Amino acid sequence: MRLRTTYLFLRQDVSDDILKMNNLPVEADETGIISLGSGLPRHYALNANIFRGGTKYAVYISTGTEWDGSTSSSKPNEAYTWGKIKLFKPYEKNSVEVVGDATIIFPLIVAGAFLD
Repeated sequence: MRLRTTYLFLRQDVSDDILKMNNLPVEADETGIISLGSGLPRHYALNANIFRGGTKYAVYISTGTEWDGSTSSSKPNEAYTWGKIKLFKPYEKNSVEVVGDATIIFPLIVAGAFLD
């Protein structure tokens, strides 16, 4: 008896990933970002929203600090200036930055969403 197996190979195409990531916000009706942590993943998600004029809402949850570069210079105030987050009226911001451990804070936010 002969067993037949199929091997699946992991293929990584960074260019294709970035193209898909940039197209998702453009094709969406509305976008919002809940960012757990900081750095390049948040940077790429916010950059993708530049093509649609910015994301409608943004929630940052991170322990990162600006002075050591771990936030990739992507604080909400800077994201407004680059058009990564929409600013509806002057000085009416639609983002929040929560400084803390995302593994503790995010489950509390999700649980709070289901409360009456």
